[in-house]
This record gives sequence, C-alpha cells and structure tokens, in this order.
Amino acid sequence: MENKNIIRFKFSKKCGLKYISHLDLQRALTRIIKRSRIPVRYTQGFNPHPKMVFALPLGVGTESECELLDVYMVMDEARPNVPLYTPLEFKDAIIPNLPQGLGFIDAFYPSGSFNEITTADYEIIVDLKSEESVCDKFEKILSSPLIVFKKSKAGDRDVDIQPMIKGFSVEQNAKVLLVNLKLMAAQNNYLSPELVMTGLKNNQEINDAIDFYSITRTNINFEN
Repeated sequence: MENKNIIRFKFSKKCGLKYISHLDLQRALTRIIKRSRIPVRYTQGFNPHPKMVFALPLGVGTESECELLDVYMVMDEARPNVPLYTPLEFKDAIIPNLPQGLGFIDAFYPSGSFNEITTADYEIIVDLKSEESVCDKFEKILSSPLIVFKKSKAGDRDVDIQPMIKGFSVEQNAKVLLVNLKLMAAQNNYLSPELVMTGLKNNQEINDAIDFYSITRTNINFEN
C-alpha cells in the first residue's frame, strides 16, 4: 500500500559529489528542498529541520545510480491523506535546483519502508596494470572464505564476509575488469563494497595487479 505521507526521491550522485560526506549531502539536500519551496514537514524542537530519511548512506568516494531519500510531506488539511504536493509536482520543483552531480531519477509514493531493504548492487570497474587474465583469481577469492578486519560497536575483530556476498560476476576486457556484486544491506547486516575490495587486495597477487578502481552503487533491493 502506498504511503502518501512520504515522497521517495530517487537520485544519482556522481562526479565530484562522490567525494562529499553524507552529512554534507544531507545539508545540501536540505537547502535544495528549501530553495524548491517544497511543502515538507519539519521536526519539532528548538532547531526544526526538514523531516527526511536516507537509505544506506554511502562512503566517501563511491558514486551512485540509486540514492533514496524519503521526504515527509505536509498534508492537505481539507482532504485527509492527500499531500499538498504530488510526486510530479515534487519533480518539477526540485529539478531546476539540483547541482551538477546530482541527477533526478524518480519521485513516487513508497510501498515499503527502508527496514525492508535486503541487498544492494554495485559495479566496480578495475583498471589493471597489464592484460594478464585475473578473472579466475577474483572469482576464487570471492567464492572462498574472505577474512577482513572489521570495526564495529561490538568490537574490532577478523570477520569472514563471504557469506554476506549474495552474488557476483567478473568480466575482463584487456586491462579493464568489471566486477558486479550483490551485497547484504539489511539494517543490522550490512556489507560495504570497500570492505570487499579490502579483502580482495589482501591477496598480494590481486593487489599487485590493480592500478585503480571505482565503485558505483546501481540498485537497492527490497523484500518482495
């Protein structure tokens, strides 16, 4: 069932904006929504601010083709359960105010909450130092126990992250390797693509073969 109290804003984050922190992104979107004059609800208290919730904040340096932001809308008092703005009106208002690097993809009433997120998809483009094939090496490591040092509130420890990799593919064309990953992204069971790359680079052969890599999130998946 659609929740018309919320408009879910789907957007991309690319180019230089991949280097801004999540907090800076949050501040930027707050200013953009204010400048767009979108009738958003505000929090209560001494320092009210627009009521917005992000799904799966990204680490600095990662691009995204699937950023999700839930914006809580002011409702029409004369018509119960009807927001003052529709998703189409939201689109028309916000597009002119988006800076280069933030791209509008969609705006819609959500039918599920961010608590129902299960996995996220990533595309990693790896520039190699030579054309020597490394596909088998990557596939072997991603299919085997992958031990990394992980920091968490429960304490720092070595963890096998391989069970949290729910799917992958590896393709190579000359000196470019394309790695597609499906990683766990539940609220209490999240695996970042950077941690996977750390695990891969712990292998000396893989580390020596990599010249540069870039990561893009391509999708966020919800429970059916």
